[in-house]
Amino acid sequence: MKFLIKIRYILFLIINNFILSEICIDNWIGNNPNIQKKFLVINATVNNKKIKLFFDANEKIRFESENSIIISKPDLTLKYYKELKELYIDEPDRDFNKQIFSLVDINKLKKNMKMYSKNVYTLKNKLKFGKTKIYFDKYCDKIDSIFINKNKYIIEINNINIDTVDIENIDSLFFIDRDLQGLKTFDFRYEK
Repeated sequence: MKFLIKIRYILFLIINNFILSEICIDNWIGNNPNIQKKFLVINATVNNKKIKLFFDANEKIRFESENSIIISKPDLTLKYYKELKELYIDEPDRDFNKQIFSLVDINKLKKNMKMYSKNVYTLKNKLKFGKTKIYFDKYCDKIDSIFINKNKYIIEINNINIDTVDIENIDSLFFIDRDLQGLKTFDFRYEK
């Protein structure tokens, strides 16, 4: 009899955990309709440095930090270092793209989240992100912060804002003007 009570209790905890995690995640998705759009921008602070991530559903990504811009498309990757005025062109970085797309694919993200405690979730790490905890605000309206612990290196992400891109020519975001004065260009696509 004790065994049956333990099994029922364990099943109750598992079902309750699943239902609560679904409610919080669904509430966040409902309060952030921008995450379902074709084009979005994510502004955040990563280890006290501001970053922007532009995402285009046509497999284009633009990652901006204080020092650099990385543009990844299906056919190439551009890395522009602002202070050095150097542009590196290389083959597409499929692993980088796969990781970013896994984070903006809400259905995959939802399946890979597990409740850790109230309003705190862990992310199943199939892409080797390290131990990842996602903290939602009190009402699960916003992501408060994300902590990633990988090989004793801690990445703290906060001030997270997800919005749509309001620009007439979205393609201009995924382009570096090669006519910039003093720009040095290095093209590694054909060197092997």
